[in-house]
Amino acid sequence: MVDNLGAVTGARELQEAVTDVLADATLRNDHECVVERTLIIALGAAASKLAAAPARVYGTDKYGNQTLCEWDTVKEEKGMNFEWALGQMQQGNTVRRAVWVRTRFACLMPELQLPPYNTQGTDRKVNDRTAKYIGEDAPLNCRPYFACLTGGDMWQPGWLPSTEDLLANDWVSG
Repeated sequence: MVDNLGAVTGARELQEAVTDVLADATLRNDHECVVERTLIIALGAAASKLAAAPARVYGTDKYGNQTLCEWDTVKEEKGMNFEWALGQMQQGNTVRRAVWVRTRFACLMPELQLPPYNTQGTDRKVNDRTAKYIGEDAPLNCRPYFACLTGGDMWQPGWLPSTEDLLANDWVSG
């Protein structure tokens, strides 16, 4: 994998080499590729930063669907740390890291209160899946929580930022 990048001399060449290697890893689509793809996407973001141009790679996900891996030129702008991202989420906006694929974002889901499942004549109430655990007569009082739409279009409630996310200076509007 790294040998394929050995002859690279400039940022644009690095970006092109990373794109080729990621496309190859995506086509193989085995378990080892998850780690390889994560590393390559990080290298691609670094190359994109050096080349001052966004990069795009098309491939397939584990289900055989065509996906787009796209990363932005990383801009180290003042205020684009996690504190800024948290403020944006508290205002109801979505945010993402510049190294994430464009379809991935994080948000803060607001507090939610719903009447019990057995309530009559209301459009919004606890669904049967939740009522199974809290009881049909219990209202739902949900505290705010972070959620993330992952690059694979999977909704992840209860997302928690990693240490890397907390220390990063590449947060942008989602």
